[in-house]
Amino acid sequence: MYRIAVLAQSPLLRTRLRRQVAAHLARMGYFPQLDTPDELEPFYYAMRASPPDGVVLAMDGVAGLNAAEHLRHLSPDCAIIWNCDLDFSLQAYRLKVDYFVKGELTEEALWEGLCRWLDQRKQCEKGRIEG
Repeated sequence: MYRIAVLAQSPLLRTRLRRQVAAHLARMGYFPQLDTPDELEPFYYAMRASPPDGVVLAMDGVAGLNAAEHLRHLSPDCAIIWNCDLDFSLQAYRLKVDYFVKGELTEEALWEGLCRWLDQRKQCEKGRIEG
């Protein structure tokens, strides 16, 4: 079972993203454990012992960049779908973010990000089995 964290500055956005992630993944046959922490520092601390499989990060400005860098540092294998109001696409590439969206995170963009992440995960698992 996958464990996915939804990180956003706004409680309303966290709740909306949590519902959307759950709905999209349920349509694909996945029923992950979804975490929506209110505070980042306790989440980062817990992540050292038990990193999530994926993170949906919706934070604007430099706060989003700092969070993405910290997440990648704590868990190099964790999938990251990152949404930000600024164009950090070069930093997203450098951090090996699975999917980056500048501007509003629409349902379609979230769906695309989740599909790409799961497709990559399947290819990696298939490569391990064949190799």
